[in-house]
Amino acid sequence: MHQKGFANLFLIIFGFILVAFIVGFFATRKSYSPIMFPNVTGDATSPFTQYSQNKCGLSITEPVENMAVGSSISVRGYVNGCGWKLEGQSAGTVQVLNAGGQVISGTYNLYVPSHSPFAASYFSTTVYINGPKAETGSLLFRNNAPADDAKLIVLPISFK
Repeated sequence: MHQKGFANLFLIIFGFILVAFIVGFFATRKSYSPIMFPNVTGDATSPFTQYSQNKCGLSITEPVENMAVGSSISVRGYVNGCGWKLEGQSAGTVQVLNAGGQVISGTYNLYVPSHSPFAASYFSTTVYINGPKAETGSLLFRNNAPADDAKLIVLPISFK
């Protein structure tokens, strides 16, 4: 009878350890996608980060770097944590800048139609240019965060 009590105690302890492991596993995956890449950061003195593919945070699938665009730009990609969180159905915002750094479009939300806490959040939007274009420019992406935790990413583009 003494052995039966030891076996029950052992099973109870094992059960608590198993539950703690499962809860810890899902709690750490709450804001990150299984698509994990090393984070790429820019110059520490600049609030802007040059876009680099395959990283944790914001990934842009369209347009690609230095792509020639017209007066409307289809913007697609995904966010998977690292400072890029959803606020409602928005993963952040995007604007178009000309070569002089002037904003030549409105501010557009990166619209996420559906979201799962265990997968990347895919966004898409169309941006319309309504200012003077030069030969080159950039897309300026901002996350949904207060100014003290803001992330800004710049993707260089060229104009047709």
